Amino acid sequence: MQRKTCQQDAPPLTDEQRAELDQRLNAYEKDKIKGREASEVVAALKKRL
Repeated sequence: MQRKTCQQDAPPLTDEQRAELDQRLNAYEKDKIKGREASEVVAALKKRL
């Protein structure tokens, strides 16, 4: 399935990158697990530095 991107000026993806993104999107659509907020991830990373 080919999906359109939001950003038409984004750099092209390799086949591997596209497959990974499609796999992640399919998993989200199946499970509806949203993951963590970006700010939460950044805060956790800063604590590790």
